Amino acid sequence: MKTLDLPNGRLRPKKQNLPFITMEHDRLETELSDLSARLLDFENQYNLPSEQFYQRFQAGKMGDDADMFEWSAFYQMYLSKCSKTN
Repeated sequence: MKTLDLPNGRLRPKKQNLPFITMEHDRLETELSDLSARLLDFENQYNLPSEQFYQRFQAGKMGDDADMFEWSAFYQMYLSKCSKTN
């Protein structure tokens, strides 16, 4: 990727890369929105916030139903996508 040197020593992508960055940001936002909707479905179904569910699931307190593994996978994907937005 071509970059421009800024006075403070940081690098900035050249303007021709900005559409790609915008597309990636939009894609990430869409994925986060989709994952949030799926998590909300589980939260409403089980009356439990995803964060609390995940802590209990990791501790082995949520059972082995397919829903639990699916919820866990969606929550892990959500956390991964969130870390990419920072």
